[in-house]
Amino acid sequence: MDSFEFKGFITKENAKDYFSSVKTIKKIRSSSIFLIFILAMLTTLLIIINSQSGKFLHLIIAAVLFLLILIVYAVFMPHLLCWSYFKNQRAMFNTNQMKNHTVFADKVYINSGENRTVIEYAQIKSIVDNKSVIALLMGSNTGIIVPKNNIIDAGIQDFIPFIENKTNAKCKKNKGFSAVLPVSVLLALVLCFAVIHSASNFTVNGIENFYNRDRIYYDIDLDELGDYTDIDYQYSQKTHMLLFPSRSSVLDLTYEEEEYKKQLEQIESAYTFLNEPIKDEDLYLISQNEFTIGNWDFKVCLNNEYLDFYYPKDFRMIGFNDTENRIAYLDFYDSDLDCVDEDMTKFVDEYFNYNFD
Repeated sequence: MDSFEFKGFITKENAKDYFSSVKTIKKIRSSSIFLIFILAMLTTLLIIINSQSGKFLHLIIAAVLFLLILIVYAVFMPHLLCWSYFKNQRAMFNTNQMKNHTVFADKVYINSGENRTVIEYAQIKSIVDNKSVIALLMGSNTGIIVPKNNIIDAGIQDFIPFIENKTNAKCKKNKGFSAVLPVSVLLALVLCFAVIHSASNFTVNGIENFYNRDRIYYDIDLDELGDYTDIDYQYSQKTHMLLFPSRSSVLDLTYEEEEYKKQLEQIESAYTFLNEPIKDEDLYLISQNEFTIGNWDFKVCLNNEYLDFYYPKDFRMIGFNDTENRIAYLDFYDSDLDCVDEDMTKFVDEYFNYNFD
């Protein structure tokens, strides 16, 4: 055939397929995919470090937010351009439907209302075969949309050799991002889950963190805890079902025997302990007021003039190890915890994750 005629309407699907073929869009999307994987690897590294130190939470959140923006940008760019395209058509022609009447003869004749545009075949640099359109690209940003279902009295497979011959360009299938983008989206979801987990589950060790992090209670002053020979501090945050965070801390001090006895006397005068479990109807708020783990004997503290506990959401326990002359202060906070029905040894193991054996 010496000529082909296309007449009908350009749909949003046609425009989306066309924009997915534009070179500039493909380059930007390819760059976005590359940045997504680089950023994903860096974020994963930060998550690993954060789980050990808890220092990079804000940086991780910022990285994942940027990652999500890149993915949304890469996935929906053709949709956004399609929306902009039809918005401009409505503004120019006061219609939601973009009419298409294009004739391919000795030249390309594009009729739009009363306007007629003539394009030389030499201006067409590449041909891209999409699902619903043939995209004839004249540059990195410009081209002609040729809807396949608009062809009159011919088959689209007849048109492709014709346009290839006229332009001296080879028609290429649009590979698109059908596989890469879903993987990127899945990666983003996994990283979001990892960020939530990292933000909510970490443990930091070392006495230097005692003053550097938010403490559950601020009544303890290290200078008032006597002449200890060794000291350790652990702060933990843990989330259940990704929504309910709990915080715990352990301040572990070791003394010489005489100093240990002095500290026991000071604790006896400063603290009062529960003399029985706390029960609310059928639920235990505190299942055991005293319990033992290895060489440690633990007691649950009662409210005093400095501390107002709200069992089981926040309270303190003190552990005594007469064998090694050690005293441990265990603080706990979880605004969503309603009961502690389990054995307190299991509770300490689950929420404090500290080696008391």
